Amino acid sequence: MQRIDISRNSRLMGQLPEFPINNTLEVLSLTSASFSGSIPASIAYLGNPVKLDLSYNNFND
Repeated sequence: MQRIDISRNSRLMGQLPEFPINNTLEVLSLTSASFSGSIPASIAYLGNPVKLDLSYNNFND
């Protein structure tokens, strides 16, 4: 399982990058950071992650 958990890190800000195709990421937790802008459509490349948490950010969609 590949995991990225950078939650509760208010120093991370700006827009999320595009996600690569065929990504094997199963956990992506970005809650309570300072991300903003649009959530990239390429987030669909994550497939069926076990956990996806983008809450408490400043996304506009």
